[in-house]
Amino acid sequence: MVINSHKMYHNTLKNRGTKRITQFATPKFITLPDELRKNVRYEIAIWQTGDKYFKFADRYYGDPELWWVIASFNLAPTEAHLDIGDTIYIPINWELIYDYVRG
Repeated sequence: MVINSHKMYHNTLKNRGTKRITQFATPKFITLPDELRKNVRYEIAIWQTGDKYFKFADRYYGDPELWWVIASFNLAPTEAHLDIGDTIYIPINWELIYDYVRG
């Protein structure tokens, strides 16, 4: 989280009756090393209308909050980086990615 009191927002902040706002910082996307990627087993899926990372994470891992594991492995930080018909890879031993990123 970031505290923003930049003078550029002075009028907006004044109109809202505050001197600063708290914002979420943009997370940094972590590129996985090739050596790690070689050790991850995966299943293949074809991106279709209505697909979302969180839906795949819920279906394969039972936890929609692990959506970023799939995004990281596919080198596509958001669904906007994918097109209908793209092949995506669903890591099966996702713990390898989780441990690397969180470790």
